[in-house]
Amino acid sequence: PLPRCWRGASVLLGRQRSPAERRRRADMGHECQTTVPFCVTIIYFQILLLFHGGLCNMMNTRTVLVPTESLHDCGNSGWCAKDQSRCPANTSPSGNPDVPDKAKIISCWYKPVQSVNCTFDPGNNNPHNTNYILIISKEKFNHCIMSDLEFNAYVMALNNVTKSESISDPFKVMKREHEKLPAPTLTEPDTTKTDLVTKLSGVDKGGLSHDHIICRLRYRESSADLWTQVQVNLTDDTITIRNLQPFTQYQVEVSCRKPIQIHWSDWSVTVLGKTLEDAPSKALDIWLTKEAPNSEGRRQVLLRWKVLNDSDSHGKILGYQVHYSNVNDPSSHMEINTTETETEFNVTAVEHEVTVLAFNSVGHSPASSVRIPASQTTDLFLSDHPPVEAAQAFPESGELWVKWEASNGTVSAYVIQWCVDKDPCVVDWQYVSNDTHQTRLSGKTSSRIQVSNDSGDSSDAAVNNGGQ
Repeated sequence: PLPRCWRGASVLLGRQRSPAERRRRADMGHECQTTVPFCVTIIYFQILLLFHGGLCNMMNTRTVLVPTESLHDCGNSGWCAKDQSRCPANTSPSGNPDVPDKAKIISCWYKPVQSVNCTFDPGNNNPHNTNYILIISKEKFNHCIMSDLEFNAYVMALNNVTKSESISDPFKVMKREHEKLPAPTLTEPDTTKTDLVTKLSGVDKGGLSHDHIICRLRYRESSADLWTQVQVNLTDDTITIRNLQPFTQYQVEVSCRKPIQIHWSDWSVTVLGKTLEDAPSKALDIWLTKEAPNSEGRRQVLLRWKVLNDSDSHGKILGYQVHYSNVNDPSSHMEINTTETETEFNVTAVEHEVTVLAFNSVGHSPASSVRIPASQTTDLFLSDHPPVEAAQAFPESGELWVKWEASNGTVSAYVIQWCVDKDPCVVDWQYVSNDTHQTRLSGKTSSRIQVSNDSGDSSDAAVNNGGQ
């Protein structure tokens, strides 16, 4: 099993601990020694970190801290530490292979009335049971109250078995430049269809105006992994994010610093905001099939459409409207309302236009339209386009492909329709341009493929390997 400090460290990354729990974790620290690197950087708050976990990031850096409010004077040695047990003992026998490498401090930052924190590279020679301790030099003051504007920080590497130690070169901490502001706070956002507005608080401006505080903002859709990060120019405490997707939940965080400061504050606690609904922005992807006219000259039509993606629906789709009419007789208009993704109706042998729209609580999507050509006889449905010839379906590199011969005459597009072997059969289709005669299917596939030209004349193909 993992040492208790490892298990505790993994949890610390996910939530804030209570003061009692932090004190208990501080007491646990002595159980843990350096082990193999595990790619995490961790900071223990309100205690001096004896870096016992072997926790690191990809550059093998580590972070230690020391509280500033309860520093112990190490006496004539000239050091300040958490307590006497953390004071250097100056025991580093020359030539001892168990002496840890001298750490190299990369950066330090200062949190007023809280702590000094330093990130460092421990080097390559790190004997087992090596602890890392942050200590402060008294060379700038004769006490351990950090009132001066600058001081030197050091990282001591201590072999806990042989008690041999090494101390890093000093890192000058200048309070004004290395101060790190507390994490700011964001209010719960107000939203419109495409904008999110929040207010910033909890930033110590130190008498500076808004335009002298630098903030960076990051936001993302709650379902996304990557953040979008932007610089924020403050004129007041209001922050507005524009051009967002409607009806989408976003996560927002902010971090700030003063112009003189090197380090950004920690990111604020994440706030959530959901933009309002808007009308669907994309027309439906539709496809229809039709039968030859019956003895009365009427044709049965099956119309299908695909559900809009969330990024296009901009809200909860409440239903669909289907309109169809004789193109030469507007009074013949008919309307169907449905919540399904297909509908059937019959039309006469004359040319008809069919239009489909999706709608939500705000409005309708752009219209998708298709024309049903007139039937040239009352006995048989004949098209101006000859059927697609020599359609073939075949697997290649784990994907299903379809190829066919070009149709004679003018063709505006081709449609590949297929059916997934389920009960009931699940029909799918995709459009390709009129200069394409081979394509990879983008949906779920099965063993029967149908290629049609824009008027619906088609050719069937069987998958060469049985649809696998």
